[in-house]
Amino acid sequence: LEGREERLSTEPSPFTHATLSPLNRQIAAEVHRPATGSDLLVYPVDLTGGTSLPTVLATGGVTRSPVWSHDGESVYFASDRSGTLDIWRRRADANEPAEAVVERIGDQVPADISQDGRWLYFTEESPGNRDIYRVSLEPGSEPETVLATEHDEASPSLSPDGTHLVFETDATGDFQVVVLEITTGRRWSVQRGYFPHWAPNGSRVFYWDGTQQNVIAWVEIETETEIVISAVRGSVEHQVSYTFRLDVTRQGDRFLTAVPVDEAQDSEPGPIAPDAKETVNFVVNWFEELEAALPTDG
Repeated sequence: LEGREERLSTEPSPFTHATLSPLNRQIAAEVHRPATGSDLLVYPVDLTGGTSLPTVLATGGVTRSPVWSHDGESVYFASDRSGTLDIWRRRADANEPAEAVVERIGDQVPADISQDGRWLYFTEESPGNRDIYRVSLEPGSEPETVLATEHDEASPSLSPDGTHLVFETDATGDFQVVVLEITTGRRWSVQRGYFPHWAPNGSRVFYWDGTQQNVIAWVEIETETEIVISAVRGSVEHQVSYTFRLDVTRQGDRFLTAVPVDEAQDSEPGPIAPDAKETVNFVVNWFEELEAALPTDG
């Protein structure tokens, strides 16, 4: 199954990550420049077919993993401007300088922000290990441990009600998508996979399928009383750089991804070079196409 793609008005670039603002009006994109490092750019969401000029939030060095504030006014990102990767924040219009939010030993990479704007979730990375932390965005707050073991725990995505977290872990040997109840520590396994993302409407978790290459899968999930996770409800093959994380619109009718330029021009897809240029696209009506193909109950 394939959804209809709509190309956004961005110049083809070696995108490694992009994320939608809360109202889907802007995109914060990480662009890897092999010679100079990474840029962090903010583009308007424009489907007119032209090319929009971005606002530059950061350039050079290691700059990665943009995350929007809950109100869409600012972007959080990891930067090594102080030596190691720390978490910084800058207004999306670049009218003010960036300010440090989390500075501590090791590398800190932002992952998600609660919808009420109170909590920033992030991973702390050291050689051979990643753990999950959170920090209150009230001034003077110190980070709290959410999940720290001898295994890798990374890519946390928060449920809209803030009660659960979905993340990837290699605790079983292969990377698995796992749901965590934050207050109790209870866990539920979803499937082999990575880069999970909790849909804004709270009813679905989608991720890159760990059992197939270039396949996006999703499950239905309920969290109101007891966790209920469906079997895998659908999947779609989509040629894309494996480093590109997923994002979905607030309405749940489109997801954001990057497409290699060769594929966007209808050539035969092949291996993606580390510095390959990609376009950033919306894939439209993907969920509707999947649901139309699912068997009905009864």
